[in-house]
Amino acid sequence: MMQGLVVENEVVERVLHAHRAALGRDYDGYRNHVYRVSSYFNGLGPASLGSTPALAVAAAFHDLGIWVNHTFDYLEPSSRLARDYLVAQRLGDIDPVLVHELIVQHHKLRPYRQAPWAALVEQWRRADLVDVSLGVVRFGLPRAYVREVQRRLPDRGFHLCLATLTLRQLARRPWNPLPMMKW
Repeated sequence: MMQGLVVENEVVERVLHAHRAALGRDYDGYRNHVYRVSSYFNGLGPASLGSTPALAVAAAFHDLGIWVNHTFDYLEPSSRLARDYLVAQRLGDIDPVLVHELIVQHHKLRPYRQAPWAALVEQWRRADLVDVSLGVVRFGLPRAYVREVQRRLPDRGFHLCLATLTLRQLARRPWNPLPMMKW
């Protein structure tokens, strides 16, 4: 098995299963996106998905607001879904502020440097960008690693879905085509 590859996580599976109807035909694409980003996160090190339970929660919810809340301005809605999950599951040992920061900062255009979670949030931000860029941006990850992750966790229409949503947003609100992007 490839070092760092994540193909299953109990928390991610539970969350995605609970939102399967909302995800609809995008279920497999989003699921594989979550695991590709998690695999890139592991590859970027030093933290890994298993190093803190907050990471698995943030991974599952980071883009989920697109489908559950029907919005392309989804960072805060995704964070609220994660917070509600933490409360409902009585996961008081997981820091909700860390989960919030992992979610709402993952499309930050500049490196995240706020203590105390700068390293974790920045590693997650970079991992997501590796996937969104289809591996064009790699932050030092070997090209072979990215290709193997993509092979094991195929796109299943995820990037086409993002492109469609971006074009729809551009047509509706040309002054704000990417509302999830943050400075």
